Amino acid sequence: IVEHLDAFPPPRLAFDEDGEPRATAWVFRGVSDATHLLEPSIERFAKFRSMGWAALETKILAIAEEFTYRATVHLDRHSVPEDELTWLALMQHYGVPTRLLDFTLSPYVALYFAVRHCANRCEHARVWAMDSEVISPQCSAVVGKAREIERKRQGEKRDHLTFHPDDFASGEIPEDEAEGARRRTKQLLSATGTFRKELQRHGCVSFVFPPSFNARLANQQGLFLLNGAEELSLSTSLARMMAGQTNWCRAFDIRTDLLLDIEKRLFQMNIHEQSLFPDINGLAELLKQRIRLHWN
Repeated sequence: IVEHLDAFPPPRLAFDEDGEPRATAWVFRGVSDATHLLEPSIERFAKFRSMGWAALETKILAIAEEFTYRATVHLDRHSVPEDELTWLALMQHYGVPTRLLDFTLSPYVALYFAVRHCANRCEHARVWAMDSEVISPQCSAVVGKAREIERKRQGEKRDHLTFHPDDFASGEIPEDEAEGARRRTKQLLSATGTFRKELQRHGCVSFVFPPSFNARLANQQGLFLLNGAEELSLSTSLARMMAGQTNWCRAFDIRTDLLLDIEKRLFQMNIHEQSLFPDINGLAELLKQRIRLHWN
């Protein structure tokens, strides 16, 4: 397993031409059952209510306004989110169903989540690996085409574009990388009209980093997969966007009889409950983990 995971190149953080932060390497997700789909919590939640996940998200976000008002009482004033993505990440942190799907830059952190709480009835756990260096340009292409079609239908023209402020529609001016990333994510989270229809038609999935990290995300080297096509499942949206591309996704299935030994080895690498969940809950889980591993 180590030989396979070490074969992946280490991540390099960079920005694409639109200022979108991306890892120019492989990113990973571990699941405790190899039969589980790449499915955000809100999709699973919506299945039991016989409705689309986007409609359910609208209802949840309407209720979640109260969460944003009341959460500030429990947060340090420097850690209060200032954008929708960070609020979504915070809500997901506390178990609210969202469209975000957790990934990590570390294959060994992903392996730990594949091992963690794996049910004995499962035959295999799984580690997903995706090449964000292939996925991110595909997303940029879809978003760029959707923007262009929207502009044409609205009658906008952008011939001979320069960096003069007068040449930018709607008062746009050149942005720095961070602002470009925020703008892209905001557009995907609030797509409407022609822009939204084009994202549905081509599929649109993006890797995103929240503008601010909590301790848990930082320790887990976390990022998210975000589906911008609201009428499609994440798996369908991703498959549609990546049609014709090859060698961008791999899956490693691991026999469950190996998981205890893997967990012990990861513990020796300082990948355990408290290192990934640096709070009092993580400390309590670490104590239970040590007792369980030593007794076994």
